Amino acid sequence: EGLNWDLWQGQAPSTPYLRERCHKTFRFWFEYSGGEVTDWGAHHVDIAQWGVGAELTGPVQIRAGGVLDSRKNCYNTAQTFDCTLDFANGNSIRIVSSKENGVLFEGENGKVFVNRGGIRGAHVQEIEPSIREAINREINRMYAGPLGLPDGDFPDSVDFDKERWDQVKSSHMGNFFNCVKDGGAPISNVNSVHRTISSCHLANIALRLGRKLKWDPVKEDFPADAEASALVSREQRAPYSIDT
Repeated sequence: EGLNWDLWQGQAPSTPYLRERCHKTFRFWFEYSGGEVTDWGAHHVDIAQWGVGAELTGPVQIRAGGVLDSRKNCYNTAQTFDCTLDFANGNSIRIVSSKENGVLFEGENGKVFVNRGGIRGAHVQEIEPSIREAINREINRMYAGPLGLPDGDFPDSVDFDKERWDQVKSSHMGNFFNCVKDGGAPISNVNSVHRTISSCHLANIALRLGRKLKWDPVKEDFPADAEASALVSREQRAPYSIDT
């Protein structure tokens, strides 16, 4: 009741209404999203590309495998996946379905794992305790709830007292507010975010085609691969198309 299904679908291909196609589970259909590869991938690939010096470019090669369901009325994004993105600078990122969300950095001298809850690894444990605590505080500050506080700690009716406002100002939202005022680029800026989600979409395209792909991160296209290039965009459904 109250849902305009045609309007909700917008420019996406029209299908019969199915509760699982909207509400919270819309993200598991290629018509509207990209499954976990884009849903969580957008968060973690961002950090991974930043960490390997590729936040403003894209991979040159994509390899992917996984399990997709083609049965009628079943989620059609990848249920499991293992994708590798190779970059021109010699680094690679592996996007893999896992029980633990986070980013694992593997180098010649060890490993470091980071997620919203903190950072760990042999080298992290060697850091002087007070410095390690400061790092963890910074991680929690950056990745806490939407207003700079842990999820669930904010009351239904927000009354910004000074202490809460100070916490908001140190969060991603606060960073955005400051950039609106001074015209600067936010920590997560449009160029790096574009490259992040592009990499996630590229992984999904390789998953759907089931083969290794070459990518030109400058032209942002698959060289001499019409089948893959056809998946970079899709026809928009009228009357919801956007002409640019």
